[in-house]
Amino acid sequence: MSFCKDCERDDCLGGIDCLAAAVVDQKDAISSNGSCERCGKCGSAETYANQVMMPLQGKVRCIDWCIHQIVAALNAGGVETVACCCGHGAEQGRIDLADGRILRIETPS
Repeated sequence: MSFCKDCERDDCLGGIDCLAAAVVDQKDAISSNGSCERCGKCGSAETYANQVMMPLQGKVRCIDWCIHQIVAALNAGGVETVACCCGHGAEQGRIDLADGRILRIETPS
């Protein structure tokens, strides 16, 4: 029986489908001041240049780099997302779900 090296579940396919792997990868991108090293100040050219284009619900969406794997894992797991923002080090990040819930993203200090 094989299992995912990141979450150790035997039913996980790993890679982009594994939420545990997504969280580990995202953590490496956060600097000590709580901002993403690839996402610039909100609205900056750097922010838009580093977004990931992702097909979601039949449309291509631009997702902030530092949270794109979490958004992909949620959608792959059947949890539909409708909006998201990493917060760009200035505020809490968030992922808005289709059912009205909001996931808050807090950066450890």
